[in-house]
Amino acid sequence: MPRKLKGIKLDEISAVDIPADPNAKMTFHKRANTKGGDMDPQELAKKLKELEGQVSDLTKRAEGSETALEALKKSADEAGFDVSDEHILTKRAEPEFVEINGEKFEKSAVPAPILKQLEAQAADLATLKKAGENAILEKRGKTELPNLPGADLAKGELLAAVGDNEEIMKSLKAADAAIAKQMTELGDNPLSDESSATFRLNKMATDYAAEHGVTQEQGFAEVTKSAEGSRLMREARQEAN
Repeated sequence: MPRKLKGIKLDEISAVDIPADPNAKMTFHKRANTKGGDMDPQELAKKLKELEGQVSDLTKRAEGSETALEALKKSADEAGFDVSDEHILTKRAEPEFVEINGEKFEKSAVPAPILKQLEAQAADLATLKKAGENAILEKRGKTELPNLPGADLAKGELLAAVGDNEEIMKSLKAADAAIAKQMTELGDNPLSDESSATFRLNKMATDYAAEHGVTQEQGFAEVTKSAEGSRLMREARQEAN
């Protein structure tokens, strides 16, 4: 009766021309020659365990790296940076905002037609606001520096720029007062008084020169030859004294 033998360790298998048991069969595999010869099963198990430990350690490191990378991406995103697949940081463009009823929204989130209308309204409001501010400045310049030369708006802008600087403000008010005084003194000059003889004589000379195409001096000489001109000249001399 055929039997199956187990637990036998064979050190050598030889091929012969006449076997002792023609019905005996054996399956074997040829192992590649390795450095160091055959490895003991216990040693092999030890090596496998070490490799498993190394694989486990590398797996933990990889998981830690993934966690650190996710944390880095989150921090970069909060700081306004993008992280590419090659782990390169790129500064993200600052978003543009538009204000609607006192609240700010990103332009990219607002439909183009609505955004265009809002921008037009904002421009109109800015124009009206600027016009109102200019009207206030113009009124201030006219009120506080009425005699200082220049446009009232420019004088108002100057006052606004001076702000709370009392020294500069005093200087501006003093200059305005000085100009007002000069204008008052000029008002007392016969040349500026239309009712004076000096003013009327000069006007006669000016009109004559313009009408006859001569100089002011020639016109003066001609009008003083008339009775009216002669009389005005005498009165003008008395006004000068």
